[in-house]
Amino acid sequence: MIGRFNRTPTEQELERFLSTEGVKALAVKNYKDHAIILGDASVYTLSITADNEFQYVGSSWSGGPDRIDITAATQKTPFVGVIIHRDDVLEQGNKMKITFEDGNSVEESMNHEKAYIVDHPLEKLTNSSKAIVEVFNDEAK
Repeated sequence: MIGRFNRTPTEQELERFLSTEGVKALAVKNYKDHAIILGDASVYTLSITADNEFQYVGSSWSGGPDRIDITAATQKTPFVGVIIHRDDVLEQGNKMKITFEDGNSVEESMNHEKAYIVDHPLEKLTNSSKAIVEVFNDEAK
């Protein structure tokens, strides 16, 4: 897992990791000691060790054109990744509401982007597979 002396990757290190792993990043979010990377059908938690080596946990899956994937690098996590493959949702989506396992929720504005990394509002570990994502259009439907 991510160690306490690890650090967030630099832009160059991130690019090298993406190239090495063959990942096209849809969304990247930097934290104090790691970065979260969402790819088309993958998610990684990446940090750099004291020896300047990559340390990461990741998973991938086969996606489909009519899906909205909710994901995280591990099942218990303080964030969820949302990847939207449906063109109608990308075009019409204005706002999304993510409800976490414990009932806390976050609303996020959508800008026709395909991927979002959404933190739990209290930074609590939550079961990513139990998160619920609702997408609303301009008419709140």
